[in-house]
Amino acid sequence: RLVCLQLDLSDLDSVARFTNELAERAAAEQWPPLRCLVLNAGLLPGKPAVTQQGIELGAGTNHVGHFVLTQRLLPTLRANRPARVVVVASNSHFGPIVTRDVGDKATLRQKLFFPQRKRLPLRAAKAVYGSSKMLNVMFARE
Repeated sequence: RLVCLQLDLSDLDSVARFTNELAERAAAEQWPPLRCLVLNAGLLPGKPAVTQQGIELGAGTNHVGHFVLTQRLLPTLRANRPARVVVVASNSHFGPIVTRDVGDKATLRQKLFFPQRKRLPLRAAKAVYGSSKMLNVMFARE
């Protein structure tokens, strides 16, 4: 049986709604225990953008959304041991990291958002993506 629930990882309110609905439906419909969570978002934004909570869209979707989702589901996963969390990254985390050599928040914002442009240069977009994938790798190692 396949059940689909709505989840927008770029919106932490959506993550909260999803985990609440998952818990309610799982209990009401007697679903099998949750034993595996696969984190697999890979958004490469073409334009500077932020999430509903003001986080850079790539990092907010690819890492922060996953992090919050995992934290909210961790008690359920622990209660259903053995359980696994699988974090999918890519070799993009070996690429340029946009936070390298950043001295202050203004410089970081300049490097992350490129506010003077309507579209991110491909190299910059890949750097932002690579940084979010590095966050995935660091989270998985934690």
